[in-house]
Amino acid sequence: MAWLRREVAVVPEVDMDELMKQHLQAKRAAMNPPAGFHDRLVARLDKSSPRKPFGALPQLAMALGVVMGVALLAVGISYLKSQSTVAPVRATPTVLPSASPSARGYAGCLVPLPASWSQALSGGAIKTAPSDAPAAFAISPDGSRVFAGDAAKAWMGIVALDRSGRETRITSFLPGYDMVITGGFDGRWLLWAEANYHVQRQLTLRAWDSSNNRFMTLSTGVFEQVSVDHGKAAWISTVDRQLHLFDLASGSDQRLDASSSYATFSWPMLIWAQGSTGDARLHAASAVTGKAITLPAELSSIRDIHYIVGAPGRLAWSGGQTVTDVWFWNAGSQPRVLFRAPDYADVVSIGSTLVGAVGSSADYLVDLRTGATTEVPNRVLGPVLNGDVLALTRSTSGVTEMSVPMTISVLSSSALPQLAGC
Repeated sequence: MAWLRREVAVVPEVDMDELMKQHLQAKRAAMNPPAGFHDRLVARLDKSSPRKPFGALPQLAMALGVVMGVALLAVGISYLKSQSTVAPVRATPTVLPSASPSARGYAGCLVPLPASWSQALSGGAIKTAPSDAPAAFAISPDGSRVFAGDAAKAWMGIVALDRSGRETRITSFLPGYDMVITGGFDGRWLLWAEANYHVQRQLTLRAWDSSNNRFMTLSTGVFEQVSVDHGKAAWISTVDRQLHLFDLASGSDQRLDASSSYATFSWPMLIWAQGSTGDARLHAASAVTGKAITLPAELSSIRDIHYIVGAPGRLAWSGGQTVTDVWFWNAGSQPRVLFRAPDYADVVSIGSTLVGAVGSSADYLVDLRTGATTEVPNRVLGPVLNGDVLALTRSTSGVTEMSVPMTISVLSSSALPQLAGC
């Protein structure tokens, strides 16, 4: 991910809302962490954050003496205590309830990965060359094509794989990029954000029209999520928090909100979160026209929305002060918490049977049929869901490093036996 540098005063102001946002960005970028990768991201953030004082204060204390250092520390502590509306950033977050009342009715559970699921993942593995390292970020609705970023060869770029493992090159990465951080496919349009695994820089958002092999570069920025549906693309750059609704066929770009954080399609609606950390609320617009529409009543009281994904008539998102809760909403019903993670759960995909989320060391798959959740180890990127189909990228060596051999498994989620109920 990228963090912009700006000129600051000698003693910068502490902005906890900005720090919380940047730490969440670091977690999202570490969906596929090798050993120590998350620590390196945090270290980069510490060095590059424009308003982060923790590296400057020790140096100032050495220059001004112990007394001045203690005084500055006291001022800093007093300031942090005054920020009562902002959730603290912890290396190992404490599980806190969401601000929404219905979260108190949580009755989910975490169950071991069943042998039947493990066998299905092995049986659905796409056979690729040992030197390949494709990481799936999108899949066609029928599961016939998996789209992945492959950075294991001299040629690096976007590929499509069929179920037999046959690879078709779509396009190479732009100069300076070597991985995909987020993306999607709506049956015609492929959307993805290119990143650099080792170098902090802004991402580039690109699109491909599979019907005529046309490519577009849409934007540069820092994108935690991008969405595509019915030929429309939606994204938010965390640099300016501007929500874009882009018609891929005509090139029309509508800017709907300048204070948004996460957005997704729940066709025919575009739904996004607006507001500061701890009080983000949902808003809606027509995905066709971009005009504001009334949010479904069941969603009006929801707060603390983070990562959000949608499908027609349903939504899933991360909630809670430390992003531990996996929420689910089906049209006409009340939203409910399906799972509460011990660390964090960044919701990344939703299908007809499963909701996929990313934790600190494993993927979470929530079974909508029973409300139970299981973990998938050795994951590289988060679960990719499109209707009934599921694609999972896992490391074949047990180390989630982008350069090691990987296996993509594709299977029907409804064919998986139901997880044991809670």
